[in-house]
Amino acid sequence: MLASVDTGALASASSAATSAAGAAQESLQRARADARQNQPSIFSVQVLGFGNEPASDGSSAAAGNGSSVKAQAAGYRPNSAVQVVGDASMGEAARGQLTQAERQTLGL
Repeated sequence: MLASVDTGALASASSAATSAAGAAQESLQRARADARQNQPSIFSVQVLGFGNEPASDGSSAAAGNGSSVKAQAAGYRPNSAVQVVGDASMGEAARGQLTQAERQTLGL
């Protein structure tokens, strides 16, 4: 009696093992990609000032990093594109810019 090896069965088993290994690798890659997408975002913020620091001899507010941002005194700038309306201490010129409905809303 002669012992023989079924090469067809060996090839089939090898193919099944290769397929299982490939599926496991693909599943692992999908899990890693999902984990990367679900990580929270991290934002680093550097506060240069809160707007209430006095201007000190016109020097740069961030002198250490070479920034050209100049320190400015905090306060209301009437020439700004944004104007605050409704301040109790506003003058007659500012009140004159309000419509009648705005005056009534503000109780002026």
